[in-house]
Parts: sequence; structure tokens; C-alpha cells
Amino acid sequence: MSSDIPRLGRLTSGLQALPLETWNHIIASLGGPHPQEDVLAEHHMDINSLRACSLTCRSWRRAAQGHLFYFLSITVTNATCEEKVSSVAEILPSIGAYVLAFAVSVSGPESRRFDQQADVLAHFRAIAPMLPRVETLSMNAIDLKAPTGDLSPFPAVFPALQSLYIADVPHDLRLLHVYVAACKQIRNLTLLGSITGFQSFLMVLRASRGTIIHVQPSPSVVLETHLASVLAWLTPANSTITTEFDDLEASCTTAVDQHALASFIKHQAVHLKHLDVGFYLKRLKKGAAHGASE
Repeated sequence: MSSDIPRLGRLTSGLQALPLETWNHIIASLGGPHPQEDVLAEHHMDINSLRACSLTCRSWRRAAQGHLFYFLSITVTNATCEEKVSSVAEILPSIGAYVLAFAVSVSGPESRRFDQQADVLAHFRAIAPMLPRVETLSMNAIDLKAPTGDLSPFPAVFPALQSLYIADVPHDLRLLHVYVAACKQIRNLTLLGSITGFQSFLMVLRASRGTIIHVQPSPSVVLETHLASVLAWLTPANSTITTEFDDLEASCTTAVDQHALASFIKHQAVHLKHLDVGFYLKRLKKGAAHGASE
């Protein structure tokens, strides 16, 4: 035991040799996207090293845990939703303040059959106050429902929200409007159309620094959600209220969407700094603008 004391002393003096700010920079170099957040990233966080740092000393714990717990992902089914939310609620008092990105997903048969899916977001409202710093919200394969009574749309419960990701967007643009318009400071918007239908599309938009994304008022009638209708909805008729975009990534499968995308790019050309576009056109039935492909 006594032989370990000098070694411990050398370790302590080594930790004190550099200012805490320098150690924080070193710990930050171990960070990066969580593997579940971005599977294609070239560099992911070093989870094991960050865990070791969080256990080294109190002064390192906060910096290390800030990287370890910034991303929280929960995948549920109708059967497991309530149980999983309850188990997460037990740990959030310890880690909730670190979470900056929150992802909610539905798996199982109900993820593709919205008529079989429960209102899963209703369960997550209870834990939202324990996530006060969430800036990015992802909703994957969730049947988005119109809020009832005095309830606000789910994204509105996160006051710091800046980025919204919705996979399997609702077919009615009016419902999509409810959820996007609830984000008053949104700068980044990612929408993924139904990957099983002919109207599949991907759109990633990032507003210029210091600006937010503006949308037109909700359509007064049912309007199908496809890339062309979304881009029109993101182009306010009032030219004094426009959004300048730095980044645009998009792909689509119909000629109508292709033409709408070309027009949108032309309108934003002077602002865009990054553009990534893919066209996967399908042969449509004669006379069908947005009909099913053959």
C-alpha cells in the first residue's frame, strides 16, 4: 500500500501541472458524434476514454460527462413505451442537464403502420422538463398527431430547440406545419418522406448564421406532403420575410419535385455555400403528376 502513495502523488501533481482549461480541451478531443447519432461519421466519440476521464477526478467529471451524455436516444414499441420512459426518467436527474440532442424512435410493425401506433409522444411529455437544454430533436417513424385541447406540439416543450429531424413525415402538410411552426428558433430542418412510398424524398436545410427558418401559414385544405409542396411552403409570399440558407441537401423521385427543387436552388443560389442534390426519378403513369409509379 505504501508503495502506491508516491505514485498517487505523482499523478496528482501531474493533473495540477496543467490548467483545467487545457485538460478540458484535451477531453473535448475525445468527443465527437455518438455512434447511434451519425453512423457515417469519420470520427466518433471515444466512449471508453471519456468514461475513464469522468472517473479520474471531480474536476474532469463535468467535462467528460458533457460529451458522454449530450445525445440521448430512446427506441420504443407500443408495448414497451411506458416502461422505457419510466426507466429513463429515473436517470435524467443525473444526466438531463447534459443532453443536447434527443431522439425518439418507434420500432416494430407499428413503425410502418401508423394506424396501429399509440400516441408515443404523450409518454415523453412527462420527461421533457428534465431535458432543458435540448437543441436537436429527432422523431423517427412516429405517427404525429394533432395536439388536442391546450397541449402544444411536442417540439414546443423544448425552449432551446434549433434543429428538427422528422423521418416518415405526415402525409398532410398541414400537420407537418403544426410541428415545424412550433419551433420558434429553428435553424436546421431535416425531413425524410415515406421510404416505402413513391413520394420518398430527403431534404436537409441549414439557415444562415443569425437567421431562422420561416414558413408560410398552414394550408387551408389538405395538401399532400412531397418535396415540391414543402419547398413552396418554405418560400413565403412576403419577400420581406425570407430565409437565407447556407446548406441544402436534397433528393427526390419525381419530375415535379425535380423542377421545384431547381427553382428553389435558383432562388437561393446567391446564399448557398453547400449543395448536395440527388435525383432518383421513377417512370410515372401517363398524366400522373404525383401518382404511383409503374
